[in-house]
Amino acid sequence: MLTVFDGPPNGPIAGLPSDMASGTAEGAAGVTTEDWRRVAEPAVRREEDRRALAAIDAGGVSVGLPDAALRTSDNEPRYSRVLSLFGRPHPDDHTLPAAIAAAIHAHLAPGDALYAPLAAGNHIDHRLVRAAVESDPTLRARTTWYEDVPYKLAPRDTAGLHPRYEPIDPADLEAWIAAAVHYESQAEAVLGGTRELRAHLTGRVEPHGGAIRLWSAPAA
Repeated sequence: MLTVFDGPPNGPIAGLPSDMASGTAEGAAGVTTEDWRRVAEPAVRREEDRRALAAIDAGGVSVGLPDAALRTSDNEPRYSRVLSLFGRPHPDDHTLPAAIAAAIHAHLAPGDALYAPLAAGNHIDHRLVRAAVESDPTLRARTTWYEDVPYKLAPRDTAGLHPRYEPIDPADLEAWIAAAVHYESQAEAVLGGTRELRAHLTGRVEPHGGAIRLWSAPAA
């Protein structure tokens, strides 16, 4: 798994403790900046990755770019409030798709499948990852798109794509959920907690007869 946005801020943010900014865990309890920025705390993000991947015996790689909540320009946050994460991209983010594409290429072996987010819900970081893949013909041709949790799909999200359904047996579903609930900070922020996340993921499978819906471009 390649985690793109798990790095420390690229500049100072008012109220952000120095140890949080450096990506260490000691300052997590004392964060005084806006609550919504806490979800992007690098040490927490990386520890949740570690636990989730260990639960399914998988490996992970950190790209180390800062989350949108922690990106700055001229010592000011690029995204000043939560709703701005779902709006117009900041001009200084325009170089990120190329950097993301380069990181994917660096870790993608011949024959590997690539799974990337549809960017349903319009979160800026998800849009940047999708833009990175779509702007690179080599990556785009080998990509399967997954539906972002917890957002609902809009018609534009799957325009030009075809659905496919990947069966998942109950044991694998439980393993998936057991890994996912290690993302406690994300679950709390977007759904209210891990119990809600468990129900949401189960609800993603049940309507499709025990299968996960994925999306891909039609064969040429």
